[in-house]
Amino acid sequence: MELTLITFYDASTGAIIRVQPVELGEEAGHAMEGEGWLPGRVDGETHRIDPVTLEPAPLLEFDPVISLNRMDNIPAGTVAIFYDEKHPVDDGYLEWDVDFEETIDVRLWNPIYNSAIPAFQVPCA
Repeated sequence: MELTLITFYDASTGAIIRVQPVELGEEAGHAMEGEGWLPGRVDGETHRIDPVTLEPAPLLEFDPVISLNRMDNIPAGTVAIFYDEKHPVDDGYLEWDVDFEETIDVRLWNPIYNSAIPAFQVPCA
């Protein structure tokens, strides 16, 4: 029995799900519904699978547009973290209605984006 490392990924997003050893020739039998696989190890902390080329590619970079009380250009499927709470974002923006002037630190997480970045600061008034 010869084992080989296989990277399993979400076939719709390219997000790395897991890397595991499997028997050579049995790779496809270990993929769950909606998963693709590639031979070898791909680090999900730094890479994703490009949906066009099916090759490892660097994680995408967030590029939000920040204005007073608002953050736009947030990719669907992102989770925004602020005030120590998680907020799913599927409509592309966040908006705050505040009673006093403050700056809100917002961290963004998405499995195919680089989340190892400092928090974005949103001015609110």
